[in-house]
Amino acid sequence: MRYFFLGITAMTMLFACNNDAPNGASVSKDMTASMSKTENGFSYQMHTDVEGDVPETGYLSVFNLTQRFDDTIVYSSVQRGRAERIVIPTNAAMRGKPSPVIDILKMLSPGDSASVYVLTDSLGPNLQPWQQEKNFLIYDIAVSDVKNLKDAENAAATTVAELQAAYKNGTLENIQTASNGLKYLIIEEGTGAKAESGKVVSVDYFGVTAEDGTMFDNSFGRGEAYRFPLGAGRVIKGWDTGIEGLNTGTKAALFIPADLAYGEAGSPPKIAPNAELIFYIELQGVE
Repeated sequence: MRYFFLGITAMTMLFACNNDAPNGASVSKDMTASMSKTENGFSYQMHTDVEGDVPETGYLSVFNLTQRFDDTIVYSSVQRGRAERIVIPTNAAMRGKPSPVIDILKMLSPGDSASVYVLTDSLGPNLQPWQQEKNFLIYDIAVSDVKNLKDAENAAATTVAELQAAYKNGTLENIQTASNGLKYLIIEEGTGAKAESGKVVSVDYFGVTAEDGTMFDNSFGRGEAYRFPLGAGRVIKGWDTGIEGLNTGTKAALFIPADLAYGEAGSPPKIAPNAELIFYIELQGVE
């Protein structure tokens, strides 16, 4: 069975400083034979085991990943600068191709860390000669968060439904209006870095039409915030202007007129011509 090298996210020092962790080249097949096994038979060793919820199918796991042959690192999410995010798939979606990363993630709650060992003999012929000489490709994984995406999506849907109803009835208080006609409501003020033009921001969002509250898109169900350079015209004008100046951690609602959204053309089939839009947003990060 061939396993692909996952282009997905480890804190190498975390494991290097753990006295219970295997020491690179000293890992042998005999050693892993006595280790615990995942549901699909991959050998693994726990380094940190914290009480907490483990992800079920459809949950999001956020983690750092290092891939190494003994002590030679071939991939590190820490060096890449971004943690990995995977939604746990169904067994059917795996199509009979077990993944050591998915296997171990199903067992790890936030704060947990572990190493999984995959025999190089199972990786196929496309390894470099020095890699073929190693016994294992090792995945070091440290989980930072686990999220129930359905709960997160439902919570956002409830919030935006209440906003839309109050906005349409004219009972929504504390709305502010910008000079370009954009209306906004700060629900919770963040304290992190400020979103400024030219910086890359990450935003979770739930978008509905102002007229009837029909949802046309949201990021909460996908488990990954939308990332884009602010002020570069990569998004509708209402986003570029409405998000600028917000602090990381801010939760807000944007009430965007058609001329700052999709205008006379709309965005068929979900967004009609001249539609006013409402976005519930959470600013997750500024780079």
